[in-house]
Amino acid sequence: MSASALTISGVDKFYGPIDRGVHAVKSLTMEIGKGEIVALLGSSGCGKTSTLRMIAGFEEVSRGAIAVAGRQVHTLPPVKRNVAMAFEGYSL
Repeated sequence: MSASALTISGVDKFYGPIDRGVHAVKSLTMEIGKGEIVALLGSSGCGKTSTLRMIAGFEEVSRGAIAVAGRQVHTLPPVKRNVAMAFEGYSL
């Protein structure tokens, strides 16, 4: 079992063709341990929401890998990801 609750390894996110589209997230690598609290801070358009959407599995990773409890996010069905998002502007 992995000691990390979340592992992000060399993640890139492109909107549009890889290497020609908008490069929203560039070479992101980080590890978050179980029980740690982390805040993503940055200016508008720096990739915070794209990163969270990839972690939750709402967006595909263009390059790299994201693992939750040692399992690749893209291989897990949504119910098994144990990840949630609270949206800033929500409505019914």
